Amino acid sequence: RFDKGFIYFWYVSDYRKAGDVWLEASRVPGAPKWLEGLAAMGLSKSGAVETARMLWQRQYDEAERAEVKENARKYLLTMQIDEDCWTLEFFVEKFRKRFGRRPAMLQDLVSSGLLKDVARDPSRVPYRYDPASGRVRISPETKLGYLKKMPYDYRDPFLKKLEERYGPD
Repeated sequence: RFDKGFIYFWYVSDYRKAGDVWLEASRVPGAPKWLEGLAAMGLSKSGAVETARMLWQRQYDEAERAEVKENARKYLLTMQIDEDCWTLEFFVEKFRKRFGRRPAMLQDLVSSGLLKDVARDPSRVPYRYDPASGRVRISPETKLGYLKKMPYDYRDPFLKKLEERYGPD
């Protein structure tokens, strides 16, 4: 049954359907717990991020094996970091459109009134900002250690939600 999810994910590129298939398969008695992780992966990539986050959180809360719990924790942290960085980049672009240049530092987003505060990573270390490119990344000084990069990218659906909430410019 879960093979069908791989077909939707890898060959059809219907990530939502893959996530739904894996989620349904995870509900079958005796199904391996890791199916919820696959469901979270497909649902995130399709833009159903809150459902995916709930699945990762449930895996974290209910995992009996330490490595499964740690894997879920890392995915949750990575999601938060990605979303923080994408949100900051979104507002860097709004600043650029408004003022004709990128901010010299992220604090300029606050002083311009675009943000109330600049997000920090979950260990409270400031994100690294490159004013030349407008890119925001996690700092090498983070106290979080090694985090896996998500094996998929849901940046576009996430930015679409930001645009719906805050407007395109």
